[in-house]
Amino acid sequence: MVFDIGMEITYDLCMSATRAHYLAERVCHNAPRRDLALYPKLRTTVAGILASFCLIAPAQAQGIPPIFGDTEVEQTIRTFCTPIWIAAGLKPEDVHVVLVNSPDLQAFVAGGQNIFIFTGLLEKSDDPLQIAGVVAHETGHIAGGHLARGDEDMENASYTMLLATVLGAAAAAGSRDPGAIAGALGIGEDMGIRSYLAFSRTKEASADEAGMNFMEKAQLSPRGLLEFMKKIQVEEGVPLRGDQKFLVDHPPTPDRVEAMIQGVRRSRYADKQVPPEWNELYARMKAKLIGYLHPDFAMRKYSRADASIAGRYGRSVALWRLGQIEPAVELIDQLIALEPKNPYFYQAKAQMLFENGRVADSIAPFKQAAALAPKDTGEIHMEYAQALLEKDDPANLVTAIDELKIAEKADTHSADLHRFFAIAYGRQGYEAIAKVELAEQAILEGKPKTARRMAQDAMRRLPAGSREWLRAQDLIAASLIKEKHGGGDSEGVHFSVGPAGDSPNGIFGQGHSGFAPQL
Repeated sequence: MVFDIGMEITYDLCMSATRAHYLAERVCHNAPRRDLALYPKLRTTVAGILASFCLIAPAQAQGIPPIFGDTEVEQTIRTFCTPIWIAAGLKPEDVHVVLVNSPDLQAFVAGGQNIFIFTGLLEKSDDPLQIAGVVAHETGHIAGGHLARGDEDMENASYTMLLATVLGAAAAAGSRDPGAIAGALGIGEDMGIRSYLAFSRTKEASADEAGMNFMEKAQLSPRGLLEFMKKIQVEEGVPLRGDQKFLVDHPPTPDRVEAMIQGVRRSRYADKQVPPEWNELYARMKAKLIGYLHPDFAMRKYSRADASIAGRYGRSVALWRLGQIEPAVELIDQLIALEPKNPYFYQAKAQMLFENGRVADSIAPFKQAAALAPKDTGEIHMEYAQALLEKDDPANLVTAIDELKIAEKADTHSADLHRFFAIAYGRQGYEAIAKVELAEQAILEGKPKTARRMAQDAMRRLPAGSREWLRAQDLIAASLIKEKHGGGDSEGVHFSVGPAGDSPNGIFGQGHSGFAPQL
């Protein structure tokens, strides 16, 4: 995937020493039989080098681009891409869109049907079809089984840890230097690694073709994928020449562009336009992103003269980011008056108020946003619950727990969700159940020793054979498996069932959601 520079090999590089041996086996299996004499050395070299990448990945975690959650952006992308997933024979509800706060022009697939999309890609796109085209390519990898490893630990990993694992080795494995990987592995393994890279290039070409086919089957113009590939070509600059073409894991971009040109010429839907509502959704999504990520630029782009909903939306978010809360809320109130059933406008208003310490004022818009939130989404419900917990009123605890249960149905892998559950149950006096939730949080954050300690403590306080007792027992078993395969806890782990305010910066800070980092 040119959209995911070296993702396939990076994914393999950073799994584990055992997986490194597996990669070496794959390289050997797919290389010409005449190169068999090189393979024993290749296996040893690959395993040693890749294992070292695994060790440095955690140390690099602080430099990993943060994941953030925003239901509106995710749902907009899903609107554009659901027809593609259906065309590919996938269940849309099984495909997860994960947003990464980074200016890079990237997207990749990892850990099953998780499509990671960088904000840089969304910002630099021009229309819904370009986003759909990129996702169609990534869907080609999913439908083609290109990442099917059967690794249960990776399937169940939290998005945050998965991203840290995949990108932690990117500096070594995802270099744009065509000779970086081959150079790292040494001259003696040249033919073997070339065979692997050729295999990867074949899969990339296959994903391109599949993506074009899925667009056609979904009756969407494949021109979007072509146009975005041309953007990639411009960013790459001088094309690879000579032997360089064989030392990268993607086909040369000019070749891909030419293949896509031919595909567009054959398409019955090459000139078909997207539904008008898609363009409006796209404009709002982009305005919201730009307003949050580049508020100064957004104030120029979305001036007072721009009376469009997207323009006012982007300006409101930018004003909030620049600390001008009152005019930001005033603009959002205008949008709420225009669209009183839009959950995202209520959510934006609530987040602005909450973030500025006006917790009590945020409760009503959060409640309205939760009532209007799309089905099977959890972010808004979790934000509402957090605000209720932040207000620290015992009368709110039952409602907070009910909202968290709704959120849990949409996302069972959120560490924050279980932290909030623990706070709520702890305040109700159910300390043992709170400990079970903290154990769940620890498992999701990769802290198996802490998880086991919490679960064991909970089991001593719970009735034997009860639902929560059995859940704690399962968490102990999961912690032992994770500790066996993934090591122990990081240093300085601390868990608390105190007030929600113990989490710094609130919703838009290091805690959860909005456009906030979740690492």
